[in-house]
Amino acid sequence: MSTTEILIPFQLDVHGNVATTSDPDVQQMQHVESIVKTYPGERVMIPQYGIPLRDYLFESGPAFVTNEMQQVVMSQMAMWEPSIQITNITPVLDDVTEGVVSLNVDFVSGVNATPSTVSTAVVYVGGNVVES
Repeated sequence: MSTTEILIPFQLDVHGNVATTSDPDVQQMQHVESIVKTYPGERVMIPQYGIPLRDYLFESGPAFVTNEMQQVVMSQMAMWEPSIQITNITPVLDDVTEGVVSLNVDFVSGVNATPSTVSTAVVYVGGNVVES
């Protein structure tokens, strides 16, 4: 059974219709990006959805931040996308420009799926999030 989802970012196709995708790999990547790039509370109907990346900006020590971020990503993926298997989570903390954090999430989905990586937003001092 094939499903169709709106393509993210939202856009129109050549005919002026809302662009969609039926590619399960693209859909799964969109699902992972959605969870990782959403701050808890941004979705009013499901306030527990998302990962509080900006909360980790000024935590003590990269080892603590890495462990915490990995745990949060794993629990969110288990809750919202149990069919997606996370293979690696790599927080990237920039020591040169303090207050910059990004997150790479490697995952597979399905029996014959190819590994994919989502490189998330970068969080700057003050909580501004910029897609990387």
